[in-house]
Amino acid sequence: MRIHAVRSALALMTLCSVAACDAPPEPTPEVAESRAAPELAPEPTPEPTPEPTHEAKTESAPNSEHERASDKPPIYDEHADNTALVERALAQASAERKRVLLMFGGNWCGWCHKLHELFESDA
Repeated sequence: MRIHAVRSALALMTLCSVAACDAPPEPTPEVAESRAAPELAPEPTPEPTPEPTHEAKTESAPNSEHERASDKPPIYDEHADNTALVERALAQASAERKRVLLMFGGNWCGWCHKLHELFESDA
């Protein structure tokens, strides 16, 4: 009975975490038009930037959390049988009368990478 409750809680937490990492929906055309900025005077054209020298870094900053997360090495084993791992941990915890703390995330999730670095550091 207790394992069923833990599985239900795990499923709910997983759904919530996946929903939190999704991108917001695209606004409808009516909403997008109402949010459009008012007409302003045209901006002056910027002066051309000088060519970078061989000493300058040419990397550009990533545009989104997804790009930053995909550039990093994976922190979660994508081929692991997570159901078996959780069941094994629950059985061991039950035998030892201990609690289980589940850590989950996605290699595609920028916040998961940030939190992983925080949790794994000595700071």
